[in-house]
Amino acid sequence: MAEVQKERDDVKKNVSTIATDWDRSVGQIIGGLNQVLVGQFSNQVKESAQQKRSGIQELQDNK
Repeated sequence: MAEVQKERDDVKKNVSTIATDWDRSVGQIIGGLNQVLVGQFSNQVKESAQQKRSGIQELQDNK
């Protein structure tokens, strides 16, 4: 009976360890994706600003 309890405890410990590792991995993946999205958004904002700046400069040059 004690052996069965030990096996159950070992399984619980293993499941807990796996869940903790999984949670950490998912957190790292989400963090990485957030950085990628922020980078893409930042690039889009920069490109949009450059396009607007070019458009304004062109309008000023045509005056």
